[in-house]
Amino acid sequence: MPRASGVEPLGEFLNNLQNQNKAAFPFVGSIEKAFDSVGLMSGTFAPAGRAAVGFAVGTAAMYALNGMHLAPWAFDEAGNRRPWKYDSASEDATALPWWIPGVGLAVVFGLFI
Repeated sequence: MPRASGVEPLGEFLNNLQNQNKAAFPFVGSIEKAFDSVGLMSGTFAPAGRAAVGFAVGTAAMYALNGMHLAPWAFDEAGNRRPWKYDSASEDATALPWWIPGVGLAVVFGLFI
């Protein structure tokens, strides 16, 4: 069955999208090389491994920011984690808990790299 004009197969579309992303975000290539050097770019569980690394890096960064008192939205003045607004009635609760950057990097590293 012939394709409609202007329609490309999914494989071509994904390859073109990946090439555009590499041109727009050149640092992604170095991140891919780093993951490849430790075996996290191939294999069945590679995306889960990259996601775990992303979560660890994101949460470590948050705790580093906490040590410098640069994350008041996630930690209180004493350095304790603020409760999440959606499962706590506390007045000190936050909508952006400490684990949000870790989850964000886990999604990026696990799904998009």
